[in-house]
Amino acid sequence: MAASSETAPLLKQASLNKANGEAFNGHLQDYDTIPASDETRGLETTWKIETKLLARYSAPLVVTYVLQYSYSFVTVLVAGRLGTSELAAASLAAMTAEITGLAVYEGLATSLDTLTSQAFGAGRKQQVGLHVQRMIALVLLVTIPIGAFWICSPWILARLVPQKHVAYLAGDFLRFYLIGAPGYGVFEAVKRFTQAQGDFMGPMVTALICAPLNVFWNWLLVFVSSGCALIKTSADLK
Repeated sequence: MAASSETAPLLKQASLNKANGEAFNGHLQDYDTIPASDETRGLETTWKIETKLLARYSAPLVVTYVLQYSYSFVTVLVAGRLGTSELAAASLAAMTAEITGLAVYEGLATSLDTLTSQAFGAGRKQQVGLHVQRMIALVLLVTIPIGAFWICSPWILARLVPQKHVAYLAGDFLRFYLIGAPGYGVFEAVKRFTQAQGDFMGPMVTALICAPLNVFWNWLLVFVSSGCALIKTSADLK
């Protein structure tokens, strides 16, 4: 088998050998016709075993996605404490970020679900890493047009939303949101890297660390900063 490299194709044509030794391409043997080996003979499964396996793998995955989507929820919730205009701006910005940025990252990274799983199952562990590296490079490349749109979002949203001040606030939100956008995309790619190897705990632990930090930064940068600005304004009036 040829060594994996950066110039190796992502997908290769399947090539298996027939029982008589004749090679053929593009055809897969039927599962039922493959004779059971000494290692696989006697292995059985039941719905109880499969249910336990699915529950064990899906539980940390569900927690990971809940924590990920809590980021925008916490931000909108905090913005709602500042006023109706801030709440509308945060909701508009979060929706725009989801559609024009985060959905793109998740869609690109989803292709790794197939590529990395197939490579790891075939024993091509080096190819698994190459798939992820290529996806990280693609994510960073896609961030350029996404960032350009978010930087220009105050003027773009102002043409779509009647409330101009809300559009400008949402645009400012997206500009700051752009700082963490590449990290979100890289996280989506690396998450598939661990999941392809059956490790669902790594992404969950990362989300468990980042979710409380998100709450803390929202509290610090919104309420504490607003309180300090209010105190300074009162002192200037005196």
